[in-house]
Amino acid sequence: VTYVTWFAARKYCKQQGKRLPTEVEWEYAARGGAVGDVYPWGDAPPDTSRANYGASAIDHTVKVGHYAPNAYGLFDMAGNVWEFTADQWSDPRAAPGKKPVEVEPWSKDRSQAARQRVVIKGGSYGGGPVNLRVRYRDSHPAGGAQPFVGFRCAKND
Repeated sequence: VTYVTWFAARKYCKQQGKRLPTEVEWEYAARGGAVGDVYPWGDAPPDTSRANYGASAIDHTVKVGHYAPNAYGLFDMAGNVWEFTADQWSDPRAAPGKKPVEVEPWSKDRSQAARQRVVIKGGSYGGGPVNLRVRYRDSHPAGGAQPFVGFRCAKND
């Protein structure tokens, strides 16, 4: 699903008895049980047989399952569309010895809340190879619905 806001994605997951994954959960799922792999498929560099990204020159999403799944059976953990996580964006580059950036609480003003940024993971069909790294993170406005951003649900066991 694309062209969906973070709020709509969160609501959909909740209606399914699930939720958006946290950034840490998303990374764990993307690695498929491996420790330290750079990409969902391992450490080999990206190529067009592994993910839909800028070098694929497809310039749109492809059907889920077009590329091989990771070791957990999850498809498109790299490329195709960026995926919303449950986490608000914060700057991870705090100066040494300083506290991490404090994230402002979500505003009750809907227009302000829609502009607040959330963490997205995985890269998209228009992104570069660096975006496909499991640890790579970016941000997106919570109220922004775009053709290159989607989501997947997580559940509690």
